Amino acid sequence: MDMHPNFESSSQAPVRKLFTRGDLAIEYVLWGAKTGGKLALVAFHGFSRPLEDMAALLPYLRANEALLAIHLPAHGRSSGHHRPLELDEWADAMEALVAELGLSLGGRTVAYSLGGRVGLSWWMARNDAMSELILIAPDGLRKSPGYAWSVDTLAGRSILKRSLKWRGAMVRWTDRLLRWGLIDKHHHQFSLFHLESDPIWSMVQDCWLSMRRFWPYNLEAFLKSRNGRVQIHLGERDQIIPPSVGRKFARHTPVTFHPFGHRLIRPEVLDVIFAPTTSADKP
Repeated sequence: MDMHPNFESSSQAPVRKLFTRGDLAIEYVLWGAKTGGKLALVAFHGFSRPLEDMAALLPYLRANEALLAIHLPAHGRSSGHHRPLELDEWADAMEALVAELGLSLGGRTVAYSLGGRVGLSWWMARNDAMSELILIAPDGLRKSPGYAWSVDTLAGRSILKRSLKWRGAMVRWTDRLLRWGLIDKHHHQFSLFHLESDPIWSMVQDCWLSMRRFWPYNLEAFLKSRNGRVQIHLGERDQIIPPSVGRKFARHTPVTFHPFGHRLIRPEVLDVIFAPTTSADKP
């Protein structure tokens, strides 16, 4: 990847910093803010991934933008480890962070996978948070029954909080369900990824419990009201966020399918997503 003019040399590369507001913490990295008064291009990564993944957006920055990559709740040092979060509280902290950095909201937000749910929830809660939302293989388009039971019911949350001690048994049952033909190979592999170790399953618990109020309800009406300012990009071979999930939204907002699986943070896809950017937009 060619270095963007705003990207500091490796010896001066930005490091992770921590912003706190009360007892809420947000870890972030900022690129391209050598001058003040820029719009924040806010970027949200996927589950269990580092925020540095979103440095892939650097070649697509506009002259008036700085890239602000945020660690999602329960990732890095961001709040969410065994702590339920209120969306309004988190949104207030985001606004305070952007102001402290000398930036402005109201520009573009790019959100991948689990980050998509955060981006959607944020814009639905704060109408002036952004003017355009680019969703890449986003979570939040459909709530699975198992997830809903785990986070939206007292019984589900109680079991989820205590489930770490049963991780080994859950792995064995997942293997049995595959052998019995009750789940397919993809579902089996996807489940084992989340159950492969105590740290990963702990992150699942923390994310599900701390972000349970981060959910975009009444999504179709919201997309219709944005007049095409939400883009949805999906992988044709994605089995985590399958293409069928996004098709019903195509009558409300642009939906584009790419010839890949879930891993869409890649130059071949980003070049297509940001193709409308003109030379006048470049620094």
